Amino acid sequence: MYFAQGIPHGLLGIAIPAWLASQGVTAAAIASYLAVVILPWVFKLVTGPLPANAQAAKHVGLFGHSVGYLPASSRITFDRFECTARKLGP
Repeated sequence: MYFAQGIPHGLLGIAIPAWLASQGVTAAAIASYLAVVILPWVFKLVTGPLPANAQAAKHVGLFGHSVGYLPASSRITFDRFECTARKLGP
């Protein structure tokens, strides 16, 4: 299953940019392509906690408690990524 999930990433993020570079496309154009390609994952990261937050009171988790912790854990994960990105910065 993970192999099948990795196929789009491999094609869109690795194979096509490599092919474009071999065809003489500029690095700026390839970077623009990659920026557009990752937009669905960016929106998923940003909007992912919203459904869990909106329906936390209606749904009960596997162990009988509310899933209200999901937005908080998503925020912590995002903060970790942001902190790492700042350390690696340009």
